[in-house]
Amino acid sequence: MDKQVCYICDKELSRQQRLTSHLQSIHNVQLPVDQQPTKYKTYDSNPDIVIPRTTLYRKRKRENESSPNTLEPNDLFSISEPTSPINVDDDHWLSSESDTQEPFIDNINDNENGNKPVESDDELSVSSFNSTITSYDSDSSDSSLNAETLNNEPCKVLTKSEESYMTFLAYSTRHCLNKESLSDLIELFNVHNPEIVEAVSAKKVREAIGDCNVKLYDVCTKCNSLFPNDEDIVQCSIENCTGLRFKGPLSQQHLHQRKYFFACADVSSQIKDILERKGVFKAATDYRKKCEEDKTTINDMINGELYSSLRNDGGILADDNSISLLFNTDGVPLYNSSRVSIWPVFLVINELPPEMRFSKQNMILFGVWQSKGKPNFLTFFEPFVKEMIMLKNDGFKLTINDTDVTCKAVLLAGSLDLQAKAELLDMMHHNGECGCSTCEEPGIVVQQGKGFTRVYPCRTETPSTRKTEGMLK
Repeated sequence: MDKQVCYICDKELSRQQRLTSHLQSIHNVQLPVDQQPTKYKTYDSNPDIVIPRTTLYRKRKRENESSPNTLEPNDLFSISEPTSPINVDDDHWLSSESDTQEPFIDNINDNENGNKPVESDDELSVSSFNSTITSYDSDSSDSSLNAETLNNEPCKVLTKSEESYMTFLAYSTRHCLNKESLSDLIELFNVHNPEIVEAVSAKKVREAIGDCNVKLYDVCTKCNSLFPNDEDIVQCSIENCTGLRFKGPLSQQHLHQRKYFFACADVSSQIKDILERKGVFKAATDYRKKCEEDKTTINDMINGELYSSLRNDGGILADDNSISLLFNTDGVPLYNSSRVSIWPVFLVINELPPEMRFSKQNMILFGVWQSKGKPNFLTFFEPFVKEMIMLKNDGFKLTINDTDVTCKAVLLAGSLDLQAKAELLDMMHHNGECGCSTCEEPGIVVQQGKGFTRVYPCRTETPSTRKTEGMLK
């Protein structure tokens, strides 16, 4: 960048703005109006100044989002009127007799012939879900899955006791209470309400959630190896490693205060809950049948060569009750001023139609790693690999149309960005030497601007491709 020089004192300044301020403050030189720096947002005070195009677009977008036709979050839970907020003082707002979803669905249907409400990015719109499912049904006449079937599916009716337990859970989640705090709250509630016939207990509250089968894996902070399932083993079993399992010295290990661990959920139970939901298993089988009938185009993973080979006789997917999975992981920073990040691992069922496959209710969470920096994937994915092998070899039981079937699942692929892919494969990143996961082209470093970058030139000789033996070294 060219430096600016003051024509009075010959002082060098970094840029034109510094020179202007220097002349005005040091030498008291008043610049002409056309040379003075412009003020910020002058179009607010001067109507003759044209508003920038991007600013005008964002302004109109905010006005449209705040228009009366916008669907507010409270509309999802309104009782009598679709746009009325929740009245928490009303005794029957948690009653199982009132269907809290019906007014919202009616509101959407009423707007099909009129003004359509603006859909929120954070909620799955019923209207968009209906349209995508309907388009799928129009191509397959023998499919019984449609939007009306999914919307009219009866939700689980909670009892009065379960509703009471859910209020404790909501309060506990809102204020981040631990198990001990929640137990004390429930005990305090029972003391002040002795007339209640069925006393509330922490066990009953936890049973209202259901068994989510979350397992914690403790990791050694020195060698990144997993500790055994037996929590009485507090010292790392790796030779010459002095790592301890819990916080504090060896004398405080009996307190069991975890310091470095990650959480994993049972994948098979989540898949079972998804496929046993009304209409989901049939949607998966119908969509797979539809894709396999079209031999000319490739519009999904189901049409690929690998999937087709697994569908042949003797393949893991030859049975119509078997499914395939796709996983994804990436890091998300928890705070702007900290290196702490969270790495979740998600899976989806490839046989589901795309509009159902990536919906929130059909996403499968395997595990979550939270730490400073990136996780050690050799440790993080050790239980993941074991569970995928179990799902492929043994499978799990499903109840479809009152019939028990065995479902097996195979992990076909993973979807990651380049940084996460390099960490998962434990190899050089894409901008490093031999950073390609397909070949062994080293690339060359060239100057770009004020820095340097690695490029991969076109060579006459084809570089050697990577092999399994070389990747495992």
